[in-house]
Amino acid sequence: MGDKEDEVDGDMISIFHRVDSDQVIYDNKTIKVKMIGKYVMGDLLGEGSYGKVKEMLDSETLCRRAVKIFKKKKLQRIPNGEVNVDREIRLLKMLQHKNIIGLVDVFVNDEKQKMYLIMEYCVGGLQDMLDSTPLRRFPLWQAHGYFLQLLDGLEYLHSQGIIHKDIKPGNLLLTLDGTLKISDFGVAESLDMFQPYDTITTSQGSPVFQAPEIANGLPEISGYKIQSHHRSLSVRRRHRVQTVRKHRQLCTGHARLATTVPDTVRSAGGNARQGDTGSTEFGAN
Repeated sequence: MGDKEDEVDGDMISIFHRVDSDQVIYDNKTIKVKMIGKYVMGDLLGEGSYGKVKEMLDSETLCRRAVKIFKKKKLQRIPNGEVNVDREIRLLKMLQHKNIIGLVDVFVNDEKQKMYLIMEYCVGGLQDMLDSTPLRRFPLWQAHGYFLQLLDGLEYLHSQGIIHKDIKPGNLLLTLDGTLKISDFGVAESLDMFQPYDTITTSQGSPVFQAPEIANGLPEISGYKIQSHHRSLSVRRRHRVQTVRKHRQLCTGHARLATTVPDTVRSAGGNARQGDTGSTEFGAN
């Protein structure tokens, strides 16, 4: 018995070797924490033509945020770049709705010629979700939920005289609890609530998702009657929810939004449960 214990001890000695502390090499590399105001800069979340989006942490409340970082020199090289960013800031400051992305704070660093837009944090977007699903489609019950939230957000925008003009899966974000947020108001247009006409004069946005009259670049496009708060979406309740081609027309907030959403559409969730086998082409090409 003693011999076996000696053998075990011998094996342990051959595996583990004592090293004096003065022979250990320590890596004392310090990590620099970048702060923007009270916010701690985090990892990169995404990057677009206008700038980068990074994760942030509010050092006081410990709430996660997202920051859109713009370089003024880069914006100056983009047609209407500075104008679009200024418009987005102005509109987001006046908008407050559960389905509209919230603007928390704005910082401008004149020395570095950078602008920081602190936004609500979202875990992802519909485009990324669609790209990761089989056949790039959502189940009917799931698409129905997103669609109703989109309607609520658009109805609020229209009540404020604002046309987004770039509704697409890439601009529809989701929070951790599944709340849909309409984002990216760079090409949105605010109409005068008291003007007699309801026309828009620019056609910026993503042509593939735009209504034909907007994508064609007409100098003036009839919008919707601001005086009428109620507008409609001619939505047919089929086994499949509207395809993207239908969405291009009904989500842009233009000419054909003139009556209210039928109650049968809003209550369709009662028949569109997770057990349904139907699917939707929401966002599919």
